[in-house]
Amino acid sequence: MKKNHSLLLAAVAAVALLSACAESDVLVDGDAAMSTSKGAIVFGHAVPQNITRASLTAGASFQAGDEMAVYGFQDDNLLFNNQLVTSNGGNSIWNYSPVKYWQGSSSYAFYAFYPYSVGHTFGTKDAPYITVPTFTVADDKDSQIDLMVAQQVFPRPFNTVDFVFNHILSNVNFHLNVPAAFDLTGIDNITVDHFDVTGILSTGAYTQTSFDSNRAVGAWDSQSGTYDFPEVTTGSVSAADRSYALSTDLLLMPQNIADDARISIDYTIHYSDNSASSFQKSARMDEIVGTSTKNGSTEVLAAWRPNVRYNYILTVNPSVSNIVYDGVDWDGTSGGGDKVVSGDVVVDGNGNYWLDADRDGAGDYPIVWEDVDGDGWKEGGVDRDGDGHIDDVDQDDAYVTPGTSDGTKDTEPSDGTTAGEHYGKDVILIDADDDDIPEKQLVQPGSSNADTTVENGYLVDYDGTLNGEQVPTTKLGELAADDTTNPYNDPTSVYYQPGNEDKFFYVDVDGNGEFDMATDYPVVWADIDGDDKLEGIADKDRNGVADDNFDGENIGYIVDTDGVHNPLGMDVILIDTDDDGVAETELEREPKDNTLNPVIEFTAIVEDWENEFDATVNVHD
Repeated sequence: MKKNHSLLLAAVAAVALLSACAESDVLVDGDAAMSTSKGAIVFGHAVPQNITRASLTAGASFQAGDEMAVYGFQDDNLLFNNQLVTSNGGNSIWNYSPVKYWQGSSSYAFYAFYPYSVGHTFGTKDAPYITVPTFTVADDKDSQIDLMVAQQVFPRPFNTVDFVFNHILSNVNFHLNVPAAFDLTGIDNITVDHFDVTGILSTGAYTQTSFDSNRAVGAWDSQSGTYDFPEVTTGSVSAADRSYALSTDLLLMPQNIADDARISIDYTIHYSDNSASSFQKSARMDEIVGTSTKNGSTEVLAAWRPNVRYNYILTVNPSVSNIVYDGVDWDGTSGGGDKVVSGDVVVDGNGNYWLDADRDGAGDYPIVWEDVDGDGWKEGGVDRDGDGHIDDVDQDDAYVTPGTSDGTKDTEPSDGTTAGEHYGKDVILIDADDDDIPEKQLVQPGSSNADTTVENGYLVDYDGTLNGEQVPTTKLGELAADDTTNPYNDPTSVYYQPGNEDKFFYVDVDGNGEFDMATDYPVVWADIDGDDKLEGIADKDRNGVADDNFDGENIGYIVDTDGVHNPLGMDVILIDTDDDGVAETELEREPKDNTLNPVIEFTAIVEDWENEFDATVNVHD
């Protein structure tokens, strides 16, 4: 039946490979659950999603001897209290003593802090939060420690407690970069003579206040001390390699950036005629603007926050020279019935879009992207105040109606839907037909109306639509095992699995990122082709049985070379694994062991940084 037996997705591998050791995990391709000794609560380990030795980055494992502190409640009783749990390295089981066991009628809550060696305190059952009374980041990168917190809460015993750690320090990086716009003809290379960062604090106290989707929420205060930045005196960039990592993966104290904090660099341009020019540049850190790599918003980086990664990119000659649109209306001005040409849209060497208001070839205001009219495409507008949103430049609280050329405005999109928070946003209008009248909205290249609110929300084809190709039309959503809306946790549901709760997958038909039994289709599982893996099928009649045929054809999605079709024509869900608009890979999972493992097992993975900002710093005189 299959052309492609590889179920999950490299994308799922980033999320679920780590879970292969849990008996209840889904969306794997042939990787059997990690076997563990039965009868005791044990701590296991999975490959971290995002680990270095200090900043725990992609691909590396916890090392033998790594230690975490575990706290756990069985109902209201404290079962684990600052329990030392030690890794054997790699994917082996984490050790602790004495081992402990599940009780079928109890509920459980687990909390972890990494590493065990750092002084910390833990709260209560009702306020299960971590406090770090004082901590000082090490000056040397190799001696720095990635402080992390995790929680897992289960309404009933669960096979494995999969800790997903998130960071409470900031990750700070510095790079030297020469964009493509800088012509290096006649230049051999540019060398770094001295790079330093000053005015950064090193010590603080952390207080956690809550969890948000299992992610620790808290803040550092009482910051003091001086971080002695490891100065850089070597390195170079050239036409062959235009980027150099000055210092990366520094785990630093979250803090408000002081007004005396500075980035400074001395560098030399070496010309092919053996001459050279030396330069010195300094920049105030609290005035640098960063752009989020997660959502495209911009903000002045006047503070470092926990669990956020900051990339400072020092660019030589970052001047903007590529005019993308010549003649735009960006400030909502209309006169004589026409939009007034008041600037150009330009792009810098790093691919960032700017508004060149004075049309001198250099960007003046960053362009941010928001879907202001609900059409699923992100429109561009200027952000002068650094709040990450399109400004109401002319302060008339009006909205430019898409597709009009007469200068009229409206307070809602042309389709009559309410614009809500998008009132008053002056979208940039471009002159698309060269008549000197900007009339068309600037739209972010490559943006789309794909719903991104569902974690692991892969585009799928679930209803047997072929038309010569498998067309992904809908997102695949999931509910965590401990989600109160998970039907696996409802004894009255046809999907209930007593003693063996699991993630619950569904086809998000209405695209709102939430599971609704009335509009969405639950995913049910059956091995319909005898390959010892369960295929996923949208449960059209919501009866909990994998027997659904949406398109009425008595054939399957994918035909093997031997011509064997899917039995009964059940419409197996196909996933678009490579984002090419064609769903080509079957949704599958390993069969679960329906007997609850009485051993309390623990795995440990590391979550990616909550947000990441790229900040360009001009270092060319």
